[in-house]
Amino acid sequence: AVSSAAAAVAKAARGWSGVSIDFESLAPRDRKGLSAFVAQLRGDLPNEMNLTICLEAFTSTAEYAANGYDLPAIAGNVNEVVLMTYDDHGTWENTPGPVGPLAWQRASVAALERVVPRRQIFLGAANYGYDWRPNNFLTVNEARALVNRFHGRARWVNGAGEWTAKLRDGTTLWWSDSRSVALRLALARRLGLYGVAIWSLGTGDPIPM
Repeated sequence: AVSSAAAAVAKAARGWSGVSIDFESLAPRDRKGLSAFVAQLRGDLPNEMNLTICLEAFTSTAEYAANGYDLPAIAGNVNEVVLMTYDDHGTWENTPGPVGPLAWQRASVAALERVVPRRQIFLGAANYGYDWRPNNFLTVNEARALVNRFHGRARWVNGAGEWTAKLRDGTTLWWSDSRSVALRLALARRLGLYGVAIWSLGTGDPIPM
């Protein structure tokens, strides 16, 4: 199954410059299968074609392993790793919090770079937000519109590098915008990472370059 799946992806990618794969919500039993798929796909793709994998962010190597990622096996068969350092908090939980706080991002990179070279790592940056009660995904413009509509006051949180607001009805918002992305670009440069991967171009501000 692994071999045929890898072959199918490689066939579909003919003529492309690269392939990015994203497997999430894995379990320890998935480590071997994911590693085999990545190795097989790398072997099936032309040498000049780029292979990237997206990884959920964790703050220890043990957590990566516990969530289905064999980092040494993966790193040896991909060109880059997109570290999805967003959604530290989200609408699946009841307690509001920043989408991708800076300290959590730095800790996730520190854990990953024990195995994966910095020059292989993209730092994930959110360009969207959430509200709690009700629990919704928000574009940046939707977050700002809610604050204006309900006469809330947006507050920039330096430690998180994001905006937050609390509305009169008790709704709490957190969102990441162009100012947030600019901080992640600076952080990636400071850490010597490959670059920044932004989610997404259609949900937030124009990207500062």
